[in-house]
Amino acid sequence: MMNYKAASDSELLAELNKLSGDSSVGISSRKKEFLYVVRHLETDERAIAVLSGDLDGKKGTLILLTSINIHFIRISLFKKIHHDKFPIVLITKCDDKKGLLFSKIIFNINHEQEYVFSNIEKKALDKFLPRLNESITAYEALSYEQDEQQAPTSQPEITSLHSDESKPSILDTSSLVEKLELIEELKDFETINNKEFNILKNYILESNLDNRLATVNIKTLCEDLDRLNDFVNEGVITKKDFSTQKQALLAALPTNNQSQ
Repeated sequence: MMNYKAASDSELLAELNKLSGDSSVGISSRKKEFLYVVRHLETDERAIAVLSGDLDGKKGTLILLTSINIHFIRISLFKKIHHDKFPIVLITKCDDKKGLLFSKIIFNINHEQEYVFSNIEKKALDKFLPRLNESITAYEALSYEQDEQQAPTSQPEITSLHSDESKPSILDTSSLVEKLELIEELKDFETINNKEFNILKNYILESNLDNRLATVNIKTLCEDLDRLNDFVNEGVITKKDFSTQKQALLAALPTNNQSQ
């Protein structure tokens, strides 16, 4: 078994190519995500299969299946790391929809969270699914064995995991701080100016206190602004186009009129 923490980048990337079958363009472009996550695996955790897709329209998420967990990892242009990890036993359902070239996969985690990945290479999904199904089946068999051995009054392990993975409330402080950090990064990279920063800050603070105002996903909005700014740098749209689209997005905030 490879020592992921001690291995060099070239050795780890060779492992990535081995897992992907040296044939997936999407997976090979997720090198930084793989290098990050594989070095943070548990001591007895080993990589089994990889996949790459777009999560909720946001491009570039690496899906890593290990002997213990399923990892969803994306590193934004700001180098911000988005990493979700769930024990395999919590994968309660997995559906796939195959197209001619690209496919979609949907993970249901513990009956309450759904992750939808699109733009997945069909051949990569065909390689990934058998390994995923094998892992889920193995854990289901192990869980059944443990349930048979336990007393009827004892709670299965999945129950405690369910309570630990509950979704944060609208007043969750970590969520508030994360959103403020996002818009601060946008300002630092001159994607938004001071006035636009204050509009976003006002919305984040007020919607955090009043659930009725929480009508816009601030994380998605920041990702969209970041990507539109990239389009300007790539020559896809002009600065004027970006400014127009940015104002339209900010105008959708229910607190915008109050801040002007």
